[in-house]
Amino acid sequence: MSLFTNNQLKRVSNIFDNAGQVVLGSVVIGPFFDSQNFNDTNLFLLAGTFLTFFLWWVSLRIERISSR
Repeated sequence: MSLFTNNQLKRVSNIFDNAGQVVLGSVVIGPFFDSQNFNDTNLFLLAGTFLTFFLWWVSLRIERISSR
């Protein structure tokens, strides 16, 4: 017996997908528009890219669980 219904799992998956898009837009792409501190953004680009892919991966895993 599952703790969440399929609709609830799909909603949580959607939330993780949206969070990944927010991280991509604000942490990864955002520094390209602020050229003043562009030399110090390597860590943000790396961490933001990792976090984006992690959130999207979690979203996909939850979506697969909900479709069983």
